[in-house]
Parts: sequence; structure tokens; C-alpha cells
Amino acid sequence: MEIQAHSSGVERIRLTFSNTHLLSAGSDGSLCVFDVKDKEPKLRKDGKELPTISHSDDILITKVERDKFREDVDLLRKEILIKKDA
Repeated sequence: MEIQAHSSGVERIRLTFSNTHLLSAGSDGSLCVFDVKDKEPKLRKDGKELPTISHSDDILITKVERDKFREDVDLLRKEILIKKDA
């Protein structure tokens, strides 16, 4: 099954600590939460369990906050270029 959850690129994707939910954060400002139904551990060819993804330490922000940070970064870049050219 294929689902388009974001209208633009995915910035982060993480499993919860319990491996029961998958979270994805997109550059469109959306956060999507998916239930993980397959709880059986995946095994390598040698029979050992594959490592699991650890929980995320990322801090997600709102689209408004992200846009403000981008504006601030753009302003600082312009100021640096002006001072560099002076």
C-alpha cells in the first residue's frame, strides 16, 4: 500500500521507543503518525535479530516557527554578505 502523507519532502522519520508508531515530519509543516502493526522482529540470514531504530531526540516545531527561523537565517546571510563586501 502506498500513502502520500506529505505535500513536499520528508525532513525526519522516526519510530517511537516502543516501535508501535512511525512519525514523519515534512517540510510542509505536517507531522504524520502511523501505527506499526508488524511487531515480529526481523531476522538476518544468520538468525540474529536486526537492530531496531532508537527513539528520536528531535524537537519538532510549528510551521510558523520554522518559517520565522528561515526568515531570520536569510536576513543574517544578507547581513553577512553586506559586511563581507564592505
